Amino acid sequence: MSERLRGWAELPSMIRQIRAARYDVGIDLRGDLRQITFFLALGGMPIRVSSDRTGGARLLTHVWPHDAALHDVEKNLAMASLLGATGRPASMS
Repeated sequence: MSERLRGWAELPSMIRQIRAARYDVGIDLRGDLRQITFFLALGGMPIRVSSDRTGGARLLTHVWPHDAALHDVEKNLAMASLLGATGRPASMS
């Protein structure tokens, strides 16, 4: 079985493990529709945070509108701010 196929075969078990852990918050920093769907939404997290980079905004409770012009650190900080986080990295102060 190929590595990719093995990963897909393990997905239901991984989703069950995530659901069993009963996480309160899930954050996808990549804005990846697959991760939003499989891990945040199907994982049963009541608070789901990500950007709308590849879609999935309807599956999220907190959506940051993707801005490709920003550095990844700035994007991640913007998503964290949706949950009330504040501050800036020392090099960006």
